[in-house]
Amino acid sequence: MVISFFILCLVCVHPLEAVSVTLMPHGSVSAGKVLTLTCNFTSDAKTSPQTWMTWSFGNAEVCKYVNNNLRPISNEAFKHRTTCHGDIKRNFIQMSISNIQVNDSGIYKCDVSNFPDQTPGEESTNISIEKDSSRKGSERDAGNKGNVRTGHTTWE
Repeated sequence: MVISFFILCLVCVHPLEAVSVTLMPHGSVSAGKVLTLTCNFTSDAKTSPQTWMTWSFGNAEVCKYVNNNLRPISNEAFKHRTTCHGDIKRNFIQMSISNIQVNDSGIYKCDVSNFPDQTPGEESTNISIEKDSSRKGSERDAGNKGNVRTGHTTWE
C-alpha cells in the first residue's frame, strides 16, 4: 500500500513528458539534385547523454546522433552521397542526400528520444522524387506529398 501511494505521488509531482518533433520544409528538388531534410525537437527535459536522434528511410537508419556524436552511415544505398549534421544541444539533426534518384522516393522518418521524457517523438514525411525533365523544357520538383503523424508530434 505504501509503495502504491509513493508511485502515485511521483506521477502527480512529475507528470509524463513527451518529445515534440517538427520537420522543417526542404524546398523543391529534382532527380540528380540534393534533398535536405531538417528535424527539430522540443522537450520539457534538458538533453542528456541518453538523448538520441535518428533519420531513417523505410526501416533502415541513415543518420544517427547519440550523445552529440554521429554514428557512421552503414546504409549502402546512402553511404557515399549522404551528409548528416546536427547538434543535440541545439535540438536538431539535418540530412542531405546528393544525386537524389527516383528510387529514393518513400517515407523518411525522424525519431528523437530524450530521457527522462516518457514518450519519444517521431515525424515522417513521404517524399516523391520525379525524373528530371529539364531536357524537355520543364523541371519537375519533389515535395512533401503528405505526412504520417504519430505520438506527440507536430508538422509545420
